[in-house]
Amino acid sequence: LEFSGNPEEFIEYCVPILKAMRYNMHTIGNMLIVIDGDKADTETYFIGYHSVPNAEGVRMDSFSGGRYIDNFEKRDDEWRIKKRLVTVEWFRELPDTQHKDDGTGPFGMKVPRGDIGEADVSFELLKLMRTL
Repeated sequence: LEFSGNPEEFIEYCVPILKAMRYNMHTIGNMLIVIDGDKADTETYFIGYHSVPNAEGVRMDSFSGGRYIDNFEKRDDEWRIKKRLVTVEWFRELPDTQHKDDGTGPFGMKVPRGDIGEADVSFELLKLMRTL
């Protein structure tokens, strides 16, 4: 996966993809960083989960692992990504396994389900963070 363009074009590219996802989560792992003056090259491992519809519109759980391979530039004393290439080392797509309607989660436990935006429990519990 590769994208080239300005921030507005990136938003236009991403929004339809993100809107199709009911849930998603990314975990960043090992990083290799090589800095040379105002330039840097990085390789960062990730694992991602996405709840997305397949070609027939049936929601699937999609899991993937890969790397972000980035070229950075320092501009106005801030590091910015100049170019990013995303590799996918592995992926799995499985039928949707969301929480049941009664709130039952893993191993039969009753747990709150994370959500998008203000419907998420963090908006109520982390009020102090909104003041930052």
